[in-house]
Amino acid sequence: MIIHTFNVLHRCHEEYYNKDNSFIIKKFINENDRINEIYVKIIELLIDELVIINLQEVPHDLLIQFYILRQNTQFKYLQIYYYKIPRYPKSNYFIYSNNSEYIVTLIWNKNINNYQNQYIDFIQYTDFGKASLITQIDTHNIIIINTHLPIDNYGGKDAFQCIKEYIDNYDTDKYTFIVIGDFNKNKNYMFKEFEKHYMFQLLKTYTKTEDYTYKRKINNNTSIYKSYDHIFIFSKKNYDLININIIDEELSDHSLVSSKLIEY
Repeated sequence: MIIHTFNVLHRCHEEYYNKDNSFIIKKFINENDRINEIYVKIIELLIDELVIINLQEVPHDLLIQFYILRQNTQFKYLQIYYYKIPRYPKSNYFIYSNNSEYIVTLIWNKNINNYQNQYIDFIQYTDFGKASLITQIDTHNIIIINTHLPIDNYGGKDAFQCIKEYIDNYDTDKYTFIVIGDFNKNKNYMFKEFEKHYMFQLLKTYTKTEDYTYKRKINNNTSIYKSYDHIFIFSKKNYDLININIIDEELSDHSLVSSKLIEY
């Protein structure tokens, strides 16, 4: 099973918050060119084995392309799950045909009928621009929590507590949880939260790398590099993540993070 996470960057956020310093805006004057390159990259990830692709900040125009792709007989079994973010991105004009933002999970296998999704759900955080999309692969008893965490809780319910309560609703002897995405936090912060919410005992493995997954130019002389995008496996079964790969092709302010999940 190959797992990917990629915050593809909704252009409205970049135009509104970082227009003067954005390397993305300077590189892609035409946003359609960037969307098409991301689309081609996603297609490259659809290999023969079971693949789970978790995307955050997905623009409406990219989501529509996935549905058009499924009209191709080669990709007719591509499963597409999405959650529409309730907060409409701030923008002074329409960058896309529709400026809505989504979290998207794609599940792919040529024998996809053996991996039917059984359930879809979501966690909406107090920050209405952030959420988790939840899907389940019933044949593997795997639950995928595709996550875009808020930077803080804005006085609302703790986001980690929300995830912990969701996991606690399931039989952890039976189910494995892939908690994956853009957490807006480094691993050390995450580990403190896992300890605070009694999640450490169930944590089996994670993407063990300190390479940056997020970069932003502050001004002509300064850029920041952070490790915000992670894969965590919560399970009582013997799982490991191997072949961890982080790719920055400057299609987004985030890198594509990939790994292979194996059972031993």
